[in-house]
Amino acid sequence: MSRAAAASHRALAALVVASPWRQRASCPRRRHVPWIRCDAADARDASTESASPSSSPHAGLTRAQRRALRQPYVPTAAERGLARAILETSSVEDDDVAFLVAPSSGDADAPSVVWFATSRKTSPPWDSALVRLVLGAREAGGRANGNRWARARMLTTRALSDLDRAVVKVAAQRATAFDLEDHDDDATADAPASPDDPRALERRDATPWARAAIRRGAMTSRVGLLPPKTLPVNDDDAAFRWASARASDVSENTQTQLWERDRGVVAALVSPRGEVTDAARNVNADNKCLHAEWNLLAPTLWGEWVLSPTEDDEIANRPGAGPEEAGPLEEGTRVLVTLQCCKMCAALVCAAADRPGRRGPIEVVYLNPDDGSLARDTQLRRRGWESRHAAPCE
Repeated sequence: MSRAAAASHRALAALVVASPWRQRASCPRRRHVPWIRCDAADARDASTESASPSSSPHAGLTRAQRRALRQPYVPTAAERGLARAILETSSVEDDDVAFLVAPSSGDADAPSVVWFATSRKTSPPWDSALVRLVLGAREAGGRANGNRWARARMLTTRALSDLDRAVVKVAAQRATAFDLEDHDDDATADAPASPDDPRALERRDATPWARAAIRRGAMTSRVGLLPPKTLPVNDDDAAFRWASARASDVSENTQTQLWERDRGVVAALVSPRGEVTDAARNVNADNKCLHAEWNLLAPTLWGEWVLSPTEDDEIANRPGAGPEEAGPLEEGTRVLVTLQCCKMCAALVCAAADRPGRRGPIEVVYLNPDDGSLARDTQLRRRGWESRHAAPCE
């Protein structure tokens, strides 16, 4: 090779070395590391080794293992003392009590208050102390405080019924039943109350609020829902067309904010003769308990006083009033509802069917399925009393 050619090659090599493309090519590249499958135990070991040490005794456990370690809540001596103190002031003997400690809404001297409700031990499931407490606390709290108060742990001296559990599942969060006779709290009964002692907090009775909620739900849910006499007898398709139109009227109301609207659900009672005798809609914007089925069955379960226009609560709160005065549904009565029942409404229907003096199921026919978790594995489904309307209703 001539000297001129060699010089030309050296100059070209120098240009290549100085090129930014060559410098980028010389940088180390990231290599793709394929994902290696491993067992759950290996994955936990690897994550545990790579993670920083944790002081938690549950570190490294799966969710199922942590759930298995959970222990039931045990009420404190102060909480049991509070239950006794409330029962001592009750005007009716042989009562149960349910209560919760919730943040005050700024109208109390202390940062927290006690909401409570009492009921007779023989009260039906839909009028238990716990149901009264949930209904009343949500009605008193409204949109501003209802959800916040319902998230507090609720304690009751009555064993939880299926309806109690369903109400807590849908409209509250946690509830614990306990027996006052299981512990002897005489040693701490006379001890001075500390600032954190719930016995020193202001107490508010939720029962009047619960009665007001039942009446409000029963009355407002029936406004504009009188079943027309022109509805054909024994025609579920016609009944669902009418109910769906009424539910759409609620859903299409755009004059209020979405979070202020009631969910568009309508439920109707069908007599054994196939006549639509009553109907009610969902009015749960201010109180999550007031579903369509709940409002529909209120006059049957609590009594006709819930439809009284008077503001006097003397009838509702007098001893012996309410559920004791209501009669059971006629045998063969069915419930039609535009949306599949949740756990709470399903348990309420079953409780209405199980009341003394009544035999046979209350069949429920729904138009639209509810894919949410609160509509799965309900009592109606377990009993086989629930079915979907198959015929078109357009």
